[in-house]
Formats: sequence, C-alpha cells, structure tokens
Amino acid sequence: MGDMRLEGRTGFVTGGASGIGAATARRLASEGARVVVADIDADRAGKVAADVGGESVKVDVKDVASVRLAVSAAERTVGPIDILVNNPRHARVHARRARRHAGTPPRRHRQRRE
Repeated sequence: MGDMRLEGRTGFVTGGASGIGAATARRLASEGARVVVADIDADRAGKVAADVGGESVKVDVKDVASVRLAVSAAERTVGPIDILVNNPRHARVHARRARRHAGTPPRRHRQRRE
C-alpha cells in the first residue's frame, strides 16, 4: 500500500469504471482515500469499487440531474466529498465531433520510424 496520505478523505471519480478513471480510483484507494466510482456503466463501476473497497454510483455526466443525484447518493453513503476527479469518457468523442464540424482534420498518431 501507499503512504496513506489521503486517509480520511473521500474521492469521487467520474469515468471510474475503466481506463484512467479506474486507475485513478485504485491509486486514491492505495493512498488511503475512500473512493466512490461513478460511471454510466454501473456494473463495471461496481466491480472497480469492489476491488478498491469503495462505493459505486451510476451517473451520466452529460445530465445535470443525474450528476446531482449521484453526488447526493454518494454523500449520503460516504459523507462529504473531498476530492473530485472529473474524467468523463465522452469528452474524447465530443472533441472529435467538434473538430469535424469545425473543418479541422482528425488527429493522426505519428508512426514510428524504423
């Protein structure tokens, strides 16, 4: 385990069911934080929460009412939220759409030269 520098703190991680969000939830937990894993995929959020000994809530970050309900539910269960990690998965999709509508070509990954 980490040095427990977040002991007594509560983290709320959106997009926490996979990828960077799940890794962030695991890191917060390893440093002593109690973690709420929030994601639109409730099943996967529950699995990550179980892995870290935390809680999970379903949330659609594009819907203000959903966010309010998720935060209220989390605070009823774990108390006040000290740390917010806003890592919505849909942000990448919206960035691509915005570039397309602006006439900007999509980003291309550089290929390594041999």
